[in-house]
Amino acid sequence: MAKFSAAMTEIEGKEMAIIWVDRKHLSNPEELKKYLIFYQDLLKMNDVALMMLDPKDEPIYYGKKEIVEILKQHNWKGHEWKEYSIEKE
Repeated sequence: MAKFSAAMTEIEGKEMAIIWVDRKHLSNPEELKKYLIFYQDLLKMNDVALMMLDPKDEPIYYGKKEIVEILKQHNWKGHEWKEYSIEKE
């Protein structure tokens, strides 16, 4: 069973999911795009962003510009992070 960490939250009236991914993917935009599409399909949500932490523990977001700009204005530590399981068929 695969697991992932995410914060399901509502900011500025928008329900969104923030998915924590390993920063090793930071330099690979094609990989990030695949992850984003995977989680949008899995969660059946359009407003999904990926989050990685840089070496200084500052968040770096990947997703729709509108969502990324909203997330940049909020402290990522203030969201309720949970671990979720993905059932493999």
